[in-house]
Amino acid sequence: METGSNKNIRIGDLMVAAGYIDEAQLADALQAQKESKKRLGEILLEKGYVTETQMLYTLGSRMGLEVVDLSSYPVDSNAVKTIPSQMAQNYLMLPVGFRDGILIVAVNDPLDFIKIEDVRQTSGMNIETVLAERAALENAINYYYAEVQTKRAAQSANESAVASEIREMVIDAGAGADDTPIINLVNSLLDKAYQDNASDVHIEPFEKEIHVRLRMDGALIDYMTLQKNVQGSLVARIKIMSELDIAEKRVPQDGHFRIKIRDHIVNVRVSLIPTVFGEKVVMRLLAGNSSIDNASTFGMEQSNYEK
Repeated sequence: METGSNKNIRIGDLMVAAGYIDEAQLADALQAQKESKKRLGEILLEKGYVTETQMLYTLGSRMGLEVVDLSSYPVDSNAVKTIPSQMAQNYLMLPVGFRDGILIVAVNDPLDFIKIEDVRQTSGMNIETVLAERAALENAINYYYAEVQTKRAAQSANESAVASEIREMVIDAGAGADDTPIINLVNSLLDKAYQDNASDVHIEPFEKEIHVRLRMDGALIDYMTLQKNVQGSLVARIKIMSELDIAEKRVPQDGHFRIKIRDHIVNVRVSLIPTVFGEKVVMRLLAGNSSIDNASTFGMEQSNYEK
């Protein structure tokens, strides 16, 4: 990207040249910019003078940037880790991959050079930008940082369990310093399930490892594998949250708890079933504050209700 020449780009002139707005609309938007101190592109969108797609493709053509669809783009989780989630959310920028030692970052506003420079300094890498729509970018940031957070929590829990085994210490089922990674792991799994619209989290013990699967659209999807050492503390933590008997491991148990995830109250129904390799856990997520459409007809359309 030719940064020097790109800094002189005037978004209003580009939109006029492309035939999307006229001089009168540009003058109106410039006046609104003086009063609101917002960026001109944001004002053009708010007034409905241009669409986001028109703006992105016009900017992409002028600056030589690719416009990507993040719903199908192969995002590299290692790239996501190069900047903190708070920066990605505040700047609306998401690292999505690497190319010849350069970090590829999806942005919605390629003219915000100060923020792009901040990302470059934070990542310690040269930056190549691609363009993405705002809504898709916001969703991708939430999705991929939830993924990164969950995998970090799993790795931390695995390392904690291994360290405890080496010291020949028994992990207490109650609260303690060694259990912090387990708490983070459970919270991250629930956050990930909520972000992915998964209905259930299945934690299934096997002889040498634990499989975690998410039920999405009725199908169970393999998500991650945990070390066997984590099993005792993980199940104990879920039992504590569900107010179940920690000592009982030979009979099925059912419980529930409520948790706040991203400002939403979620009811979690918990089922534990003894197996040959330990207790299997299923956590079902139920929205705690969702409303039913057409409540008077029990959620059915009027025509179906009358049948």
